Amino acid sequence: MHFSDTRMSDGSRHFVSLPETRSPDALRDHLTGLPGAVVTGFVFDGIVEAWIDFRYGGHEFSVNNQLGEYWFFVQDPACPDTTLQDVAAYCATASRSEHSLAGLNLATDGMKDVISRFGNPVLRDIAPSHPGSGDRAVSHSEW
Repeated sequence: MHFSDTRMSDGSRHFVSLPETRSPDALRDHLTGLPGAVVTGFVFDGIVEAWIDFRYGGHEFSVNNQLGEYWFFVQDPACPDTTLQDVAAYCATASRSEHSLAGLNLATDGMKDVISRFGNPVLRDIAPSHPGSGDRAVSHSEW
């Protein structure tokens, strides 16, 4: 696996991005199964964005979900590639069958289920990948 070396303003290194194939709390729980990993922090707004902090192999890591991906950071940019490989390979094994948002399975639950859980963010049910002329995007502030 190829690792990037993008330095952040805090000095940490963004080393890999993986598809966001499971909910943040499910990824957090998955990380607890990596032998030697300890989750040290978790912040999740319950809908859109999460940060997961964990320690593994003597190094501090953070994961943030952005644009349909999980971005992985390591605090020490000199962290050995073998340690980065352990983290990336383990997280890549996360179930690819779960497509969820705050506990809803987006593969099987319809927009009416999302509306019943989060309020009425849209005017009508939207068929996936078949938007109608009356469909419109709404921001979370309009909810």
